[in-house]
Amino acid sequence: MCRLSAQSAKLRHPWLAAGCAILLLGCPAKNPPETVDTVDVEQYMGTWYEIAKFPVFFERGLVGVTAEYELEDDGRIHVTNRGFKESFDGEVSSIEGYAKIPDPEDPGKLRVRFNPFPARLFAADYWIVDLGEDYDYAVVSNPSRKVLWILSRTPSMDEAQYEEIVQRLGERGFAVEQLEKMPQPTSQTKDK
Repeated sequence: MCRLSAQSAKLRHPWLAAGCAILLLGCPAKNPPETVDTVDVEQYMGTWYEIAKFPVFFERGLVGVTAEYELEDDGRIHVTNRGFKESFDGEVSSIEGYAKIPDPEDPGKLRVRFNPFPARLFAADYWIVDLGEDYDYAVVSNPSRKVLWILSRTPSMDEAQYEEIVQRLGERGFAVEQLEKMPQPTSQTKDK
């Protein structure tokens, strides 16, 4: 889930967008994680709040990070990732792109392309490795396990539920000691 201003990426830091996509691509995986067996794409759409993640340079200094997914008529999923620079009153930083499920028989494995150039040259893996029965949380990684995001439909997650998710991820071989929590607002300041 890359975050940076599309305008900033075009004008000041084009390497950040490329780095975001390259990091998500990862290296050839020796032990790729299993993904979920089923995904109701329509139920997955909407806003997700980032609860925790492995540290990634393209999110450095951001708080209140969210991902919004919207199903397009052509079957692609419009993706908008955004956060606030330094504080919830900070400048909004965002990036947009599209995701798709290349193999309907393997719906937990999506591919995402972000804009602007040069990031759109790369399709990044977006693997759903855990998903709440009611789609109240999701966990996303990639084949190399180098990235990990715990997402929730709400800005906060019950601590017991969070700990259960982290424990399962640890049992599955994820380096959960690398997880860092993402500060989220208590009100809807994301709509600034």
